[in-house]
Amino acid sequence: MLVEATSLYDKEVYTQKGLYLGRVFEVLVDTNKNSIYELILGETNPTIVDDSRSIGIPYRWVQTVSEIVVLKYFPGKIHVKPKPARFRRKRRKLRVIKKRWGQHGVSRLAWEARRQRVERETRE
Repeated sequence: MLVEATSLYDKEVYTQKGLYLGRVFEVLVDTNKNSIYELILGETNPTIVDDSRSIGIPYRWVQTVSEIVVLKYFPGKIHVKPKPARFRRKRRKLRVIKKRWGQHGVSRLAWEARRQRVERETRE
């Protein structure tokens, strides 16, 4: 089915059962495959989509495109999950972490001992 992406804008979308779903608001194109990936619908039917929110329909669900777009598959009523109440985290006090390891995975004690040994050798 060859369709220009610009011809899909503002087309009405219906399910296979004939229920109005919404209007095509945007078209997402997969540039790697040079194909239409998804249709973004706006002005959705509030009986099918909670709060008439915009939804994305994968293009593989599209059956036909003519004056309207007919879907060959639609999962049914779409519910919006309520956002959980934000809990307040306790503020942590900043603390100084004394690192046990120095550069290159050598412990600080070993690093300090090596530095002192090198200093002694250079003095002698």
